[in-house]
Amino acid sequence: MNTQNKLTVYLAWGGILTLLLLFVLTPLQNNTALQNSVTISKTFFFAEGLLLLLLMGSITWLCLNRHIWISYSRIDLVFTILVLYIVLRSGGRVSPRVIELIALMVFYVVLRRCRLRHFLFILYAIAVAGIIQSVYGLLQLYNILPTHSQFRLTGTFFNLGAYAAFIALSACISLVLIFYFKDKRMTLIPQLNIVLAIIILPITQNRAAWIALIVVGIFLYARFIKRYLLYGVLVVAGVLVLAGGYYLKKDSADGRVLIWKVTSQMIAEHPLTGIGYDRFAATYMKYQAAYMTTQGTPGEKQLADNVYYAFNDLLQLTAESGMIGALGMLLLIVFCFTVKGYDRFRYAGQAIILGYMIIGMFYYPHFILPLKMTGVLGLAMLSRMDRSVIRQLHIGRVPKLLVMGITLIVSVMGMMLITQYKTAYRQWGQAEAAYQHQRFNESIRYFEQALSQLPQDGELLSAAGKAYFLADSLGKAALYLTQSRDFLNNTVIETTLGDISVQQQHYAAAERYYQQALSMVPNRFYTEYMLLKLYVASNENEKACTRANLILHKTVKVSSTAVQQIQDSARVYYDNNKCHH
Repeated sequence: MNTQNKLTVYLAWGGILTLLLLFVLTPLQNNTALQNSVTISKTFFFAEGLLLLLLMGSITWLCLNRHIWISYSRIDLVFTILVLYIVLRSGGRVSPRVIELIALMVFYVVLRRCRLRHFLFILYAIAVAGIIQSVYGLLQLYNILPTHSQFRLTGTFFNLGAYAAFIALSACISLVLIFYFKDKRMTLIPQLNIVLAIIILPITQNRAAWIALIVVGIFLYARFIKRYLLYGVLVVAGVLVLAGGYYLKKDSADGRVLIWKVTSQMIAEHPLTGIGYDRFAATYMKYQAAYMTTQGTPGEKQLADNVYYAFNDLLQLTAESGMIGALGMLLLIVFCFTVKGYDRFRYAGQAIILGYMIIGMFYYPHFILPLKMTGVLGLAMLSRMDRSVIRQLHIGRVPKLLVMGITLIVSVMGMMLITQYKTAYRQWGQAEAAYQHQRFNESIRYFEQALSQLPQDGELLSAAGKAYFLADSLGKAALYLTQSRDFLNNTVIETTLGDISVQQQHYAAAERYYQQALSMVPNRFYTEYMLLKLYVASNENEKACTRANLILHKTVKVSSTAVQQIQDSARVYYDNNKCHH
């Protein structure tokens, strides 16, 4: 074997190893120096690994003497068009979701070049990743390892739901390995993952995860049982799982139904092309405020909260990308489940897509990078096996040199961009640390540095606005908070804008902001209290009495010392001003 051939072999196996490490290590990333470290660290690690893969792959491709044939299937075509359409609907905004979407498209191309045996290695790698997360979670339960939110169990994810979804999807893949890939040398890996998942998932009480695992299990076992028995099992299991899941956390289920109702109104107003990709968090709360004002029931008003996700992937995609995006997604699903041949790998790919779909019906896997990576793997596997090939292309040596040059340019520019974004998120983290210690001027300096790279991040803009507000720079605070509403909207932003207007003695504007915040989430006592204080400050005694009376008779969602103090203040005002007369 000559030197060139050896280099090709080493690079090829190095690429496979890098691919496996991406699936195992990406879920573990959490650089605490970065703001939103649990999520953004995964994005940066994945992007860097992908650029390395591209370089290795292009060099390997260039070293091959033989001609290269590339085929593309109907899945390739629909997925490519869908991604391009969604990117165009982002309006040129560069957000983590858009970056991940583009990176996942490139990742899909890399996976499409994999052989079937490489897919098997990846399936085992995901099972290993599931084992690591399960063990990590158990150590969190025993307070040996830290968590990343108010939950005791999160693994290396940002909340309990994301963690449970990953465990469930990795367990679905382990079921595939147990049912269809009976390799005695590796059998312990999927078996251990299933056992740990059975221990962990009941603790999470996550319905979507359980439903996904049960449905995929039935799907995989279906070929081994008679059809009439299968239908009976499906009906009984479906009723039990859905009913049990609903009553297990009824308020949570009702809250999702409320979100779906409001989201459907967004779709009705923008049916064809949607509101724009990654615009849900900026738009939803306006619709919820209008819904609560005109038709919200008392029960729904008690359930309302700030919402950033639709808790249903297809609904959110339809809201953001319209019926065009939804049609593309449905077409992709149909093509995935009409692939024929290569039974074992076909079932593996379809099990991944089915598990992802079930989780996506009740949660938001499109915000969780390791889940999206797994979903793209399922697509690539099915496309690799799809016999409905549209066309084959022959690639000669000159185009290969061109591809190598483009890859090199993309890799260098990509690394420069990642470095800039890392610096911005590190500055944001420093700003938040200074803010927590009430060093507001220092915090503002870091916020300004971060905003130079992330000028369209709603969360960053609102955080900078609050820092300026506490530093008594009301003009700057109002500017940033107003800008943040174009990318993110919630009661905190509206209330802070109301506070700024009060200090500027713009009482009519303050009333609009407070009232909008109250319409968004009607069960909040704090917003009612701010309206009461506003009416007292502006000498509107009749409105103040009415607001005090509302506070005294308002249903308490969660009893707390703060709520009791607000009610006591309202009672004092009501009595002292003889409002009952």
